[in-house]
Amino acid sequence: MEWPGKAATPTQGIDYVYGAFGPQARADFTRVTLMWFDHYLKGVDNGVDRGPRIDLFIMGDNKWPRENEWPLARTQWAKYYLHSNGKLDTTPPGSERADTYIYDPVDPTPFLVDGRELELNSNEDYARVHATRKDMLLYETEALTRETEITGPISASIWAVTDARDTDWNVMLFDVHPDGQVRRLVDGVMRARFRNGFEKQELLTPGRAYRYDIDMWWTGIVIPKGHKLRVSIASAAFPKYDRNLNTGGNNETGTRFITGRQRILHDAAHPSHVTLPLIPR
Repeated sequence: MEWPGKAATPTQGIDYVYGAFGPQARADFTRVTLMWFDHYLKGVDNGVDRGPRIDLFIMGDNKWPRENEWPLARTQWAKYYLHSNGKLDTTPPGSERADTYIYDPVDPTPFLVDGRELELNSNEDYARVHATRKDMLLYETEALTRETEITGPISASIWAVTDARDTDWNVMLFDVHPDGQVRRLVDGVMRARFRNGFEKQELLTPGRAYRYDIDMWWTGIVIPKGHKLRVSIASAAFPKYDRNLNTGGNNETGTRFITGRQRILHDAAHPSHVTLPLIPR
């Protein structure tokens, strides 16, 4: 079935980061909601219980395909591995040295948009951040040889070492444009003390390697041919997330902090990677 609704005006369908998606970007969700209530509360046979159950908007295609499941059944899960010299590809690592950086809570790695403003109040071009900050690691693919759709949940599995009792691991995925723009797609964070769940805090043994499985949320986007994918790893994304003071104490009320010496492993025994949901086209 098709959802009934009226067309959006030309000024609708605008995202302050990626620009205009066109009038088809707006959907009449109020009418969809009313149809659901009409059927399940009033018994109206309006077809809301038949047909595809999921509505997705795919950036780049700028369309609302309807799907039956999530993640999509046709998803091809691809692991993109971190490598030395800042490379990112689908080949598992071999014998490679770890990468290092210093995280200082006094000068936390910035997140360009304040989450309190619904992430819509700034132009999220991270090119300058990546060119000037030393407290992060960057990994990048070669230019894509064909347009690539990434639709579904994204995650990272990172093996890391710190000399602190607690720290954060922030992973971001970016679309790198041929003109040099660097646009954030998704991101995720792991506070090390909660690596095994929020029910129990478990501080780290400094110098020991741990695996961190990080939920980076989800997206639906077509990356054009010639663009690149980039992954960044840092220990802050401030002010979106409160900074970690690295002490293992209370990060909200504590006044003492320490600098963290961070090491990201990517070798055969510690194949750090991000997992992307690729959709055949």
